[in-house]
Amino acid sequence: MTAYAVLLGAGAGLMAIGGMIGGILALGDDVAAGLVLMAVSSVLAILYFLLARGLWNMRNWARIIIIIFQILGVLISLLQISLKIVIGGSISAIELTAFIFGLAMAGYVIYWFASHGEYFRE
Repeated sequence: MTAYAVLLGAGAGLMAIGGMIGGILALGDDVAAGLVLMAVSSVLAILYFLLARGLWNMRNWARIIIIIFQILGVLISLLQISLKIVIGGSISAIELTAFIFGLAMAGYVIYWFASHGEYFRE
């Protein structure tokens, strides 16, 4: 759980840095798009940081949000792979392996956070 919070916090920092760099690069072509990219990435980075901090402090609301995000991720992955098969007709072995690995990881995260609620406080 601590590793998950640290990785989430690191992801927040990278999202902020990447959004700023991408926004600065986009400013040359389209000022509005660059500013929107910087604003959206900053807001998302702050939200991810707050979520990481909530996990670090063992807050139950953060645990519930992680479970919801992981379930949404699984549903989106299932939709994505289904559309890939319907539209493309087939998927490569690498895509299938990545899909199965991603589902397994998300399933484990959902299981862990759902079954260890006693460690978190309101």
